[in-house]
Amino acid sequence: MCMVKPLNLVYPPKCVFCKQIMGHGANHEMPCEVCVRTLPIIPRGKIAVQMPGMLCVAPLAYRGRVPAALKGLKFHGRLSGVRCFAALMRSALTAAGRTEFELVTWAPLGFWRLHGRGYNQSRLLARELAKMLGLPCRATLLKTRGTPPQSRLADSGARLLNASGAYRPRPFADLSGKRVLLVDDIITSGATALSCARELRDAGAADVTCVTAARSRI
Repeated sequence: MCMVKPLNLVYPPKCVFCKQIMGHGANHEMPCEVCVRTLPIIPRGKIAVQMPGMLCVAPLAYRGRVPAALKGLKFHGRLSGVRCFAALMRSALTAAGRTEFELVTWAPLGFWRLHGRGYNQSRLLARELAKMLGLPCRATLLKTRGTPPQSRLADSGARLLNASGAYRPRPFADLSGKRVLLVDDIITSGATALSCARELRDAGAADVTCVTAARSRI
């Protein structure tokens, strides 16, 4: 006899993007069958974008149902989306041929933003992705000063200035010669990722690849 987990009877799994209840036997790490066909999945040839000193990988374009799903995770505690986004990120890394890493880390939040939100969505994504990849996941960076949210800054120059010097390696972070996977939720101008990657390389990382759930510019 096929058994259904009791928790799923009370809280049936829903698609992260359309909120429809997932059928029994469906892969709950992935979007529903309808969303798989309609989501703005980035074409294989554009999954990876080279930025100064860093390759950036993302599975989804930041449009359609993606912004609402990511904002739900980021601002409204809809943490059920973590596994789905992490699975999509893992698939994007595989498609981009980037699977050889030794450490997974994430872009940190400032103290007050973390205190107000109660969690860092990038840390949750990093931990889930590391589990899927069988890799260690460690905090390697600190945010040294509060900054306005990057989403409020439309100009890429303002974003770069906002993120510049806002991060530093944590004391005793062992990065020497390591190939590091840096996780964030979304990349727009790349200012946050570039600033974090620079600090990771200065601390000894041999290579830094950034992976995000979505990218706003394709």
